[in-house]
Amino acid sequence: MRRHDAGPALAVTDAGVGAARRRRTVAALASAPREVAVAHHDPARDYQIGVQRVRRPGAGERIDRVELPAVLDAASAKAVAGALVARGEAERTRRRVTLGVEGLGVAPGEIVTVAGETGRWRVASSSTVGLATTLELVPLAAVPIAGAASSGQVSGAPDLTAGRTLLVAAELPALGEGPLAAPRICVLAAGEGAGWRQAALLYSLDDGASWTAAGGTAAPAAIGRIEVAPDVASAWLVDRRSRVVVAMARPDMMPGDADAAALAQGTNLALLGDELVQFARAEPLGNGRWALTDLRRGLRGTEAAIGTQRPGDRFALIEADAVATIELPVAAIGRPLRILASGTGDDAAPVEVSLMVTGASVAPPAPVHGTVVAQPDGGLAIGWVRRSRAGWSWGDGADVPLAEEAERYRVTLTADAGARTFDVTGPQLALSAAERPHGMATVRIVQQGTLAPSPAAEFTFDAGG
Repeated sequence: MRRHDAGPALAVTDAGVGAARRRRTVAALASAPREVAVAHHDPARDYQIGVQRVRRPGAGERIDRVELPAVLDAASAKAVAGALVARGEAERTRRRVTLGVEGLGVAPGEIVTVAGETGRWRVASSSTVGLATTLELVPLAAVPIAGAASSGQVSGAPDLTAGRTLLVAAELPALGEGPLAAPRICVLAAGEGAGWRQAALLYSLDDGASWTAAGGTAAPAAIGRIEVAPDVASAWLVDRRSRVVVAMARPDMMPGDADAAALAQGTNLALLGDELVQFARAEPLGNGRWALTDLRRGLRGTEAAIGTQRPGDRFALIEADAVATIELPVAAIGRPLRILASGTGDDAAPVEVSLMVTGASVAPPAPVHGTVVAQPDGGLAIGWVRRSRAGWSWGDGADVPLAEEAERYRVTLTADAGARTFDVTGPQLALSAAERPHGMATVRIVQQGTLAPSPAAEFTFDAGG
C-alpha cells in the first residue's frame, strides 16, 4: 500500500541513530533524469497525443518518457512532468533505518518521519532478518509550482466518411526489375469516402473452405472505370490516336501529366482492364472524369490485352505505395483465388473479388519478331527474338537476362498436312526440305519458363508450293 504524500506519516525511531551519517547516501546528480516528457491525451487537441516536457539545470543526459493513458490538459501534464523531475532529483538521497519488531508492519510505500530528523520519507524497500527490519527511505520531493503550458498547434482530423471498400486485384508481371520466384497478386484498394484508410485482406484457394490472412491494403489507390476504351494499337509505338476516358471513384482522385523523364521512371503506370499502360497527358473533364492520351501500350508483356477493354472495365493507377501484394505458392497456378477486404465501412459484408491464378506474374513474355527465311537447300529457317521477365528497363542496351533455368521453346507448325510440334533450345527452328510445309502455314511459339509458359506468339506465312 502507498499512502498519499500529503497524508499522515508514521513515526519511526532508528535503532542505529548514532551512526546516522554512515546510513545516508547521496547519488550523483547525473543519475537523476535531466528531462521528463509526459505523453497524454490532450482535450484541446481533439484528444490527440500531446507531449509536455520539463528540464532541470545541471549535469546529466538521461531523458525519461512517460506514456500516460489519461486525458489531461497541457498544464496538468506539465505539472506531472515537473513532479517527476523533482522526485528524481530528491530521490538521489537514500536513508537506511533499522527497527525492531515494530517494523514488521511497515510496508514499502508508507510515509514515515524519523525521530530526530526533519522531513518526511517514503519507504522504498523493506527487509527483515531475525527480529530486525531494515527500511530504505527516500525523501519526499516538494511539489513544484505548475507553470504555463501550451497544447501547441492542433491538427484536428476531419470528420470524413470512409464508405465501402473499392478493390482491384490482378496477377501482374513483376513491377520491379527482378523476376519473381513465386506467383504474386497485386491488390489496390480505396474507399467510396475520403475517410477510408485501410482494409484487412484474406484469401482462399479452396473456394472459401479456408481463409488465410494476407495483412492489409496499402495506401489508398486511384481507382475508376473506363468510359471510353482505347483503340487497337501497336505495343511498339506511342499510341497518339487513342483518347481513353475514365471516371474516377471520387473527385479527389486526380491523375496528372508526366514528361519523358518521369515516364522512364515508371510514373503514370496504370491498369486499363487487363492491360498495363502509361499515359503522358491527363485532361480533366469535370465530375471526376479524365481523358488520358499519349499512351504506351501493352507494357511488361501485357500486349495480348490490347483492344480487349470495354466501357465499365476497371482502371487503377499503380503507384509503389498503393500496391499490396499476396504471395502464393507455385501450386496455386491454375486455381481460382478469392480475396476478401474488410474495412471500417464494410460492416454489412466484406468486399470480394475473384480471379484465376494463371502464372502471368512468373511467366516470360511472348517471343516477338518472328521471321521465315528460305534456305538454299530448300529448307526453312524460322527465327524469333527472345524476351525476358527481368530487366524491363533495358538499361545497358545489351541482351536482356534469360531469367529462366534454361532456354526452351515449343514450336507448333500448322499447315494443310496437320500440326507438328518441335522442342528447341534456342530462338530458331531449322526445317529441312522434306519437313517444309506447303501453302499457308501458321507458327505458334511458346517459351517454356521455369514456373509457367509464356503467351504464344503466332504468325502466318506462305511456304510456297
